[in-house]
Amino acid sequence: MAEPEPCVPFPQANDLDKVVDLISLADRRPATRTDIASFFEFDERQADYYANAGIYLGFLARCGNGFVVTELGQLFIGTRSLNMRTQIMVEQMLKRPVFRFAFEQWRKRGFQFESTYQKEIAQSIEQNTSLSGSTPLRRASTVVRWLDWVKQNAEVQP
Repeated sequence: MAEPEPCVPFPQANDLDKVVDLISLADRRPATRTDIASFFEFDERQADYYANAGIYLGFLARCGNGFVVTELGQLFIGTRSLNMRTQIMVEQMLKRPVFRFAFEQWRKRGFQFESTYQKEIAQSIEQNTSLSGSTPLRRASTVVRWLDWVKQNAEVQP
């Protein structure tokens, strides 16, 4: 079921595997920006990108000055089957209008990425969020990276 874009910054965390790792990290104890930055060996600004991506997908929530795993995040972490985890991840993506649009366009192209594809995603980001200027095109690159993750982890068929 489609939901509106959540009230959290649109994802700019290109490595979806790190989002998965962050869910596991936050499952042990609330994770602060400092914890996240230290764990991944990057700066706290990037820690926010990844934590916000986890919130965007519904796996994490803010709690005080940290991030905790939601009930859905616990289900995700508790799922041992890689196929089932990938299915949960894809279902969460498809709940968001921008990703739903991107998946549909990607499917129509036989799951190939074309040069014009990122511009179409950027237009969808502009239509569904408050982002404008050059930002939607930069965020569209994250969408493409996440779809590439799906292609690597799931069997996609035209």
